[in-house]
Amino acid sequence: MKNQKENSGCMADELLINEAFRAILKHTEDMMFIKNVDLVYVAASQPFAQMVGKDGVEQIIGHTDEEIF
Repeated sequence: MKNQKENSGCMADELLINEAFRAILKHTEDMMFIKNVDLVYVAASQPFAQMVGKDGVEQIIGHTDEEIF
């Protein structure tokens, strides 16, 4: 069983990875997105948003393909 210090380290690692991935999405020229298990967009890059005809990623986050296309 992990102790509290190990759990804190794992949580910190997850936060760092999350922040790094969001930075990549923000600055990439590639079309990228992430969906959750319910197939709802939880993250996307600006080039992907433009490809689907949206002005920004905030118009994609929280929506499904059916709602976007």
